[in-house]
Amino acid sequence: MYVSLCAMMLLLERVVATSRPAQYEHSRPWLYFWLCQPICLLLSAGIAALKYVPWFSAGNRHTYALLIMMFFIISLLVMLFSCNKYMTRKVAGRGMTLGLRYQLAENIKALKIIIPIIVCDSLITVFDIGVEQFFGASRTFDMSRCANTPYLYEFICCQLIRFIIQFAIPIWTCYSHPSLRKFFKKNHNVSGDEHEGKRRVIKNVLGSNIGDTQQKETYTAVLNRIWIQTNVIQQNE
Repeated sequence: MYVSLCAMMLLLERVVATSRPAQYEHSRPWLYFWLCQPICLLLSAGIAALKYVPWFSAGNRHTYALLIMMFFIISLLVMLFSCNKYMTRKVAGRGMTLGLRYQLAENIKALKIIIPIIVCDSLITVFDIGVEQFFGASRTFDMSRCANTPYLYEFICCQLIRFIIQFAIPIWTCYSHPSLRKFFKKNHNVSGDEHEGKRRVIKNVLGSNIGDTQQKETYTAVLNRIWIQTNVIQQNE
């Protein structure tokens, strides 16, 4: 529940970073961050209290409301990811500032980490709804069905699947973090046998290979065009 509201906070933060990439690098929104934390806690407590309202708690309306909110957040984050990729391709070779291009690249990296985490959290909610609808087993153990062997198997299997999905969130976070990924790869290369003569593939934030000859020639052509345009502007002045 608290994760859902933090996801909304991350969505608003990514909207600001996407709409103002040139100014976002120099901003320090610490006040916004510290204000959002108690707001998320209060809203989480309020949503938890709604579970005790008879109409809202009936028919899993509480769970469905959270699921709809998470689907809305994921959809907007995917739209922001596509928007940042489009803006990155659009500013390529147009002489934009390094700070603007850096912020667009950071936006894409951040969204690549955030979206799978929120998707995994939403999968837990979907899984809980499905298990309760089809098997009648909630995440809380029912002591009155303790002697029911099929229920015990269903509950243990559901808890195991739920644990795997939850455990995938920190694993993905560690794997997606650039510094941690470099650290793990470095240790793997030291402990394992690295293939001799294997070429290292260098990719940009869009996933394109920038190490091959064609990409190098394209990059050189872009720099030459920018250089010529700059000289023409200086001569006209």
